[in-house]
Amino acid sequence: KDGIRKPFSFFFAKAYHMATASVILMDNEFMPMAYTPVSSKAKVVQLWHGTGTIKKFGLDADPPEVRKLARKINKRITHLIVKQKSSTAALSGFRRSGSISRDCPVRT
Repeated sequence: KDGIRKPFSFFFAKAYHMATASVILMDNEFMPMAYTPVSSKAKVVQLWHGTGTIKKFGLDADPPEVRKLARKINKRITHLIVKQKSSTAALSGFRRSGSISRDCPVRT
């Protein structure tokens, strides 16, 4: 019974909650989100604890398939909270590459 409960919860219950949530808080890329429907009214808040430069380096190091999924997920971000003001300067590369929407508000 428990063998099926966890995968069922992960793929169906969590997907349902994400699809119906008004706010989704993320502290990392959640790859299943590339395939999970999210309400157009939902606020997707990404909490960056690292600097933008490290994030850009990590994205560049990923295989092309993972980069494609990451961009698909990142386009859903509606709000971004970064650790420090200097991180906001590193976001320009992300915005130019289309990884994050140009109109996504950034807060420290």
